[in-house]
Amino acid sequence: MLNLVRKCEPLCIFYWEVRRFLKLPPKSDSETIYRIKKNGKIQGVQSRGIFDFPWGAFEYTSTDSLIGQYREIFESRHYSFECDTKNPRIFDCGGNMGLSAIWFSLNYPDCQLVVFEPDENLAEIIATNLRNAGINCCSIINKAAWVHEGRIAFAKSGDDKGRVDHHSEDMVECVDLSSFLEEPLDLLKLDIEGAEYEVISHLRQSGAIAMVKRIACECHIIREETSKMTHLIDSLLDAGFTVSFNDGHAVPWLGLTAESSPFTIIGKNNVTIQLYAWRGK
Repeated sequence: MLNLVRKCEPLCIFYWEVRRFLKLPPKSDSETIYRIKKNGKIQGVQSRGIFDFPWGAFEYTSTDSLIGQYREIFESRHYSFECDTKNPRIFDCGGNMGLSAIWFSLNYPDCQLVVFEPDENLAEIIATNLRNAGINCCSIINKAAWVHEGRIAFAKSGDDKGRVDHHSEDMVECVDLSSFLEEPLDLLKLDIEGAEYEVISHLRQSGAIAMVKRIACECHIIREETSKMTHLIDSLLDAGFTVSFNDGHAVPWLGLTAESSPFTIIGKNNVTIQLYAWRGK
């Protein structure tokens, strides 16, 4: 089967190149990813660039980040959910370049979407990308979703690896996320690079978690801190959620452990895993 795929690949590339030359929109996610890679090579950069999606020009911070996010958000549909209302309230915490905000807006066109992004440069990119996509029903809050109002140390990376880091000299504005949960929330999306544990714990302690119907959270699991994950699961179960998981990935920016696992696929890697939590009807 693998040999068959390899034999067909040149034909696919030729077909995609003809379509690209004719300026026809991609017909599949595979073709889109091929064009993103091609675009990065043509522009001669692996960092900041612009890619023309069917909905408009999209500014991105790196080719690899765009490909990874496109695969998760559009191809794998990590944030797709069934909803009993036409205008779901959605909080997108960790907006990054705005790809998830665009996906939500395209798939739930009447949604009430609020995006939290602490990096001011990324917040500007989100605003530009939403404007290019003709989306004007989204609120962008250029602050970190956190456990209190004020300022917090934040390690800026200029891409999707920026995170709360108490050792950083850079400071960003932050908000108490619980203060935004005075009415029911249909989806809480969290991709906040390790801060999810403290944020969800705070929502649980404040009682604001009662307003949340569904959670889609990328959990960053440091092996020496696995207890944070188990505590998070117990906390959500106690709050009345059903919990499930998908797509574990080894990610280099989380660092390596001191000792290797006996399982080859794990090795010394720390990992991320996608957590889903929801309440029964």
